[in-house]
Amino acid sequence: FCTRALAKSISSCSGTTVDHTVSAPNLGQQLTEDGKSWRGYFQSLPPMPAANHLITSGRAANGPYYVEYPNQSNALYASKHNPFLNFTSTQGATKNMVPETQLAVDLRRSTVADFSLIVPDQCHDMHGTGSCTNSSSLISAGDRFVGATVKNIMSSRIWPVGNNAIVITWDEDDNANPTQLGTGCCTSNPGGGHVVTIVITNRGKTRVTDKTNYNQYALLSSFESVFGLPRLAHANDPAVPTMNKLFSLSSN
Repeated sequence: FCTRALAKSISSCSGTTVDHTVSAPNLGQQLTEDGKSWRGYFQSLPPMPAANHLITSGRAANGPYYVEYPNQSNALYASKHNPFLNFTSTQGATKNMVPETQLAVDLRRSTVADFSLIVPDQCHDMHGTGSCTNSSSLISAGDRFVGATVKNIMSSRIWPVGNNAIVITWDEDDNANPTQLGTGCCTSNPGGGHVVTIVITNRGKTRVTDKTNYNQYALLSSFESVFGLPRLAHANDPAVPTMNKLFSLSSN
């Protein structure tokens, strides 16, 4: 996986690690052009700015939201975890970037998008920030957030309808193993070390374990395969596998 959260977010949406405001194809753009919907749910998201308030230069050059919110020393929301802000084709779609609390509303109304990205704040993603620095507490908080989110999705009316999947992953490891620092796979190095990825589907086999080496390009390739979209950039590399086994898909 990629070495930094921003690079990970970009690579899993566009197949490249180029950051900030760029004109490049990306998953959100692909979905829109194919008539499919997408939405990002971000915990502790700042208040929505004016529709024309796009930051396109300087340190904050990645979209309409603050880089750190509520402030730099206690950045619950960090825009580096919002990949949609980094592309000119999606950064103005502020209606598609909503507070994480909106997810419960959309599940209740059965108005969830075709593709949803759910991002906890830095007190619930096991990373930590100024107001939350205890490692044990961070892990517990992250577990509770994931558990509650998965439970809400799987208990909703939309979960059993059609083909649905939940992907739980991390953007990098904790650098605890000095032999794995910056490791990657699939000819993409440096990477972000070894992380676990869990795929829950409402169809197909259960309790499947896959020891294949994957990275964020593989995840993007898998999303594009599911939606019938062309592969972007490194997602189309010959060495990048698609996670068909975990999504209960036949090989293609």
